[in-house]
Amino acid sequence: MERLRSLARWSTNYDDPWTNDLAFEAAAAIATLHSNPSLVVACRRMLAHHPTSAPLWWLLAHVLAAADPARTARELRDRLEGDLTVERVSAGLPLLDAGQKVGVVGWGRLPERVFSERVDLDVVRISVLSAGATDASYRSRLDRQTVEIDPYDLAEHGVAIVLAPALAVTSDVALLGEGFGDLLYEAGSIPIWLVASLGTLLPQKLFIAVERAAIESPTITERVRLERFAKVVGPRGVESPTDAVVGLSCPLPAELLKPL
Repeated sequence: MERLRSLARWSTNYDDPWTNDLAFEAAAAIATLHSNPSLVVACRRMLAHHPTSAPLWWLLAHVLAAADPARTARELRDRLEGDLTVERVSAGLPLLDAGQKVGVVGWGRLPERVFSERVDLDVVRISVLSAGATDASYRSRLDRQTVEIDPYDLAEHGVAIVLAPALAVTSDVALLGEGFGDLLYEAGSIPIWLVASLGTLLPQKLFIAVERAAIESPTITERVRLERFAKVVGPRGVESPTDAVVGLSCPLPAELLKPL
């Protein structure tokens, strides 16, 4: 329980929108609990500190609806650890012509791993308002030097594809961080691929709960129609926005649907 409380307090340590690390850590902690009446309180406290972490909502919804929370947490921990989103992004990105580049919103562990494997692709970092803190901590880890550009410089730098991390996705809309509206406007006809790690795709009621919690917190988010994206990339691979949301399902425990 103390580990769960510490995850709630570390409100800036797991702000990488590219990963589901926070959900993995929470699953690892819950997996060690046999039973505890304070689990609901601990789950809601974590969500209050991390209201836009869709994988965390996804995890805790499954855990609180389970007859055996610890066993369910162990199963989900293993699924999160084996998330294939990195491999799907790496395999799905096409070969580009000379001078063309992939633009990545901010930086993080996922693009770092993708472009460590895809050495044939040139990459630039796109600076938006929501990509600051985590971006800085990963900048120097890639062997290749990457240039940081503003959204209005996409054409000048030959950006042919943009990769953007989703905070949450449901049947018709996606939730993204502050500043993505400017990026979408400046991108014009440049295809934008929405990257949605395991746990990011949510049924509508849970998506609304995530959005409501974000509105009531200092976190600033932007709602974007899913049809605006050329592709959605997740553990299943590169899909059209319509195909990516087929089969959305997740438990809806009443404890999580109440305002935080």
